[in-house]
Amino acid sequence: MTHVLHRRIGHRYPTAVSGKGISIRDADGKDYIDASGGIAVSCLGRGRGLFRGLELVADRGTKEPFDPARKLHARVKQEAMMRGLMVYPTGGTIDGTRGDHVLLAPPFIVDRAAIDAIVDRLGDAIDSATGR
Repeated sequence: MTHVLHRRIGHRYPTAVSGKGISIRDADGKDYIDASGGIAVSCLGRGRGLFRGLELVADRGTKEPFDPARKLHARVKQEAMMRGLMVYPTGGTIDGTRGDHVLLAPPFIVDRAAIDAIVDRLGDAIDSATGR
């Protein structure tokens, strides 16, 4: 069974001991999907099932958001669509002005290859939108 890491206050996170592609394995042998990589992604895990939200931040350490004038969420959507991936962008998620998120809602019937393609395309879209 594959798990997804959820961000929760006071939650003890597993220690990754190995990884390949989008998978991370912890010391107990549990597998996790790692789609939170990349400098602009702060967290992954808001959602149910395969529905996920990603918070895009300028600084992962401080979680400082990008300048709202950049409309990064919309730029990520545009870049993702050019790569054949549909995401659902949302801006102003922190205080009505600042904060960029994109939501993923893949089909319930999806295989590992499709998830790998989603992660690759989204990573490329974020990199292109942020200029990294």
